[in-house]
Amino acid sequence: MPSLRATITAGLACLAGSAAAAGEIEVRLLRGVCYPFQGAFPTNTGNAMVGELELRPKGTGTFLDDLPSRFTSILEQQRGVLPWYTMALMNDTMYAYTPISCRDEDGLNIRGETPRYVRINTARDATLVHDSYGHIPEPYAHYIDGVRQPGVYLGLAGETRWAWDKSRRGSTTPAALELWTPRLRIATDGNPQAAELRAGEVAGYLWAP
Repeated sequence: MPSLRATITAGLACLAGSAAAAGEIEVRLLRGVCYPFQGAFPTNTGNAMVGELELRPKGTGTFLDDLPSRFTSILEQQRGVLPWYTMALMNDTMYAYTPISCRDEDGLNIRGETPRYVRINTARDATLVHDSYGHIPEPYAHYIDGVRQPGVYLGLAGETRWAWDKSRRGSTTPAALELWTPRLRIATDGNPQAAELRAGEVAGYLWAP
């Protein structure tokens, strides 16, 4: 069975002819895990870290683009498997949030938590999860007509398009609080239609200014 990366690479190869068209976004993988982000600094081990990342939606054309970087974790359960936490962006600043950091050793993480990792889990709909399982989000730059655009965009295997959805809620989520869950629009071996936008989702990106 082909790997996730092989599947995506093949798909991107088919689109290569149109990706370079005028005005189109060209996606380029950046070197390093944390160094591409603003505020990165070297540790005494020579690796890089960022104390707190500002991760936000972009390109949705909605109020989501103006929300501050305030994520929380939603506990999710499914019969027969261990519970897991899905990361979601809150639309209100009056609630406590979960700061996301970056360390070269383990990528995006949440300090003081166990497990501390933040991953893209393609086995869980390619959502951003607070879990030990999944892929380390990769940093990308966007170029238009050869000019790099501001910021760093999160993605995986060359894909940086995300879908934002507010259907998930925690058991203790206040009624007035909206939780927006990001899902990477990436086709996997198990679900080749996962790259398509679904009903109720808002298309955009997940970036760090």
